[in-house]
Order: sequence, then structure tokens, then C-alpha cells
Amino acid sequence: MKRTIGVLMASRRPVAVQNTLLTNLVDVFPLNETSGDAISNNSHHATLNGTITQGVSGIVGTAYTFNGTTGYLLGGSIFSSSTFTMSAWIKNTATANASGVICPTSAFNTVPYFRVNTDYKLELVDRGVGTLAITVSTITATTWTHIAISWDDATRAYVFYINGVASGSGTGATHGAWTFDNMTMAAQGNGPSEFFNGDSQQLAFWSSV
Repeated sequence: MKRTIGVLMASRRPVAVQNTLLTNLVDVFPLNETSGDAISNNSHHATLNGTITQGVSGIVGTAYTFNGTTGYLLGGSIFSSSTFTMSAWIKNTATANASGVICPTSAFNTVPYFRVNTDYKLELVDRGVGTLAITVSTITATTWTHIAISWDDATRAYVFYINGVASGSGTGATHGAWTFDNMTMAAQGNGPSEFFNGDSQQLAFWSSV
């Protein structure tokens, strides 16, 4: 249920379903502003950098378009947790490029980051190690797609989701707490680079799987 928070907003689901989605929900960046900073539901701010178009048509309401070369968001301190789920609605352009979706910190060497690769698969990547995990399925370019990844440090288990369906899982090395501090969105935090090319909205974070 936690993997489809954007669908919740569009479908007026029953209160019981809404409560399931909201359990351990840390924050959501709707990305529905038409000007100014991106502001989360818990009043965290993310500054816009480079070329970003606000107010474009989204899966629900409006979204942001990132230009794939300079546009990204830089957020403040959100939370720290050894277990988490993070998700977003994205619509990639038809041009495949390795593009970051969420990098938990701008100090990129300290944590892996979540990206779409050149084969339109989702990856969890560590700069020093390389690909830690990758999805089985691909996403469809120019189509709104809900993507998510969960990580449970106690079991070292990760699961990818595409449109709410599991698409790749496994175990990795114990990492400890992931600190979402100076978080980079729509790029990876080293530089930054690997800029996301397309539309995005509803970036959400849970402190559970």
C-alpha cells in the first residue's frame, strides 16, 4: 500500500486505506508549486537549481519538468533511519540517460542513490562499489510511472516496485542509518551529475518497509 501514495490522492480511497498509506510516512514533496521553493507536507523546503519548469500537468494536479542537464532540487535534513521506503512518480523523456531520482545526501560518497539507468531499469548505486541492486522490469518512457524502493537494514533486504508491483529483490551489505540530509532530488549528489530528464512529482519517504 505504501508504494502508491500518488494514487491515493487521485482516487479518494477509504479512510482505512489512507491510514495504511500514512503509517510511518515521514514526508511528501508534492512538487505542485507553480513558483518558488518545493515545500513538503511537513514544511521542509527544497531549493530549485538549474532549469526546472513548474506547473506542468502531472499524474495528480501539477508537477515539475527537469531539463536533464542542470535542473535538480536540494533539500534540507528530512530524517535518519536504517529502514525506509522512498518513492516517486516520474515520466522520463524518450532519450535514455542514467539519471538520479533521489540521492539521500549531497555528500554522495556516504550513501547509495536511486536512479533510472540507460536501459530504463531502476538501480540502487554506490559510487565506490557500483550497482548494488537492479530491477527485473523496465519502465516505459514518456509514461507516468510510480517507482519505489524499500530497505530493511535488519535483514539487509531490498525490494523495488514499479507501479506497485515488486520488480527485483535481494540482500546487500548492512549499511546502518541512512541520513536524508541535504538531499538531492532529480540528480545524484556528487557535483551534482546524472540529471533527471522528464517530469516528476509526489516524492515520498517512510521510516519502514
